[in-house]
Amino acid sequence: MLHGLRLPEPIAKKPSATYRIANCVPVGFTQSERVEQDGGLNDGKPEPSDMNAIP
Repeated sequence: MLHGLRLPEPIAKKPSATYRIANCVPVGFTQSERVEQDGGLNDGKPEPSDMNAIP
């Protein structure tokens, strides 16, 4: 679906293309959260994101 919408768009719309590429990343899965899930839960060690999440 995304590739179908991206192809017809002109290269002039760079902000739109960049915004759409950013949307390709699953919602709620940022780099920090990905590290927290892959590294934190698997390793069992507190990640920097986990330390910041603690109130």
